[in-house]
Amino acid sequence: MLTGRELIERMKGYEFLDQLLPEKRAALNNILDRFLVLNPSLTDLQINVVFAMEPKGDEIIRAGRRVLPDIERL
Repeated sequence: MLTGRELIERMKGYEFLDQLLPEKRAALNNILDRFLVLNPSLTDLQINVVFAMEPKGDEIIRAGRRVLPDIERL
């Protein structure tokens, strides 16, 4: 179990993010930080995160683009 803050920090440390340009990685980190600021109730909420298997980095990026098609404009 992780708190919302711990989950966000773990996400920001994902290895596949090393493939991003520094400014894109910084923008993504800012979005994740803002998410917690805008949703303070999630900061200390205990979240049980379970993955059947770890997705590949490019699969995560493709899924993100489907959910947030304009993300690259940030």
